[in-house]
Amino acid sequence: MLRGLHVDTFIYPRNRIGHTALLSAFGFLAWRPPSPWYEGHGLAAELKRYGMEFNPFERLQQHSEATAPLALPAGRMLLVRAGNRAWVPTAVMAGKLDAMVARAVRTDQVVHLFTHPHNFLVGRDRYDVLEALLRAVSRHARAGEITVRTQREYAAWRINSAPRAALPDAGPAVLA
Repeated sequence: MLRGLHVDTFIYPRNRIGHTALLSAFGFLAWRPPSPWYEGHGLAAELKRYGMEFNPFERLQQHSEATAPLALPAGRMLLVRAGNRAWVPTAVMAGKLDAMVARAVRTDQVVHLFTHPHNFLVGRDRYDVLEALLRAVSRHARAGEITVRTQREYAAWRINSAPRAALPDAGPAVLA
């Protein structure tokens, strides 16, 4: 409990991973590894990321192994509207997400999207993009094709659906 909030998923500052075994001892269910989408620095890496905004076949994530603490699927940034990516049309971003969700439905994979509060302060058309993306996700959810879960809900679902043998050293206190 942190200032009245129950925090049980962990994002490492600056994606510097370490001491994951300690997370369960402090009540964390899961942690998010860095996204391979953001690997690399310099112009070539930036151009690759920009090109990925137009790629409807972006690699999806597999479901996490059901261990405690759970390493969540790494995910991808939902709302990057700064730099070169500010010029990616809203329709392209929404269409890409729609295609990714449709593929996830067909292949039983994961589309893990995340954002940061500052992403709502910078960039152009960010709320138009967010609205279009939420409409696409909502349409699939209303059709019963996907389940929208928070990181906490996903971690609890994976851990609770695993055979007990897959969770060494993880007792009922993991979900407390």
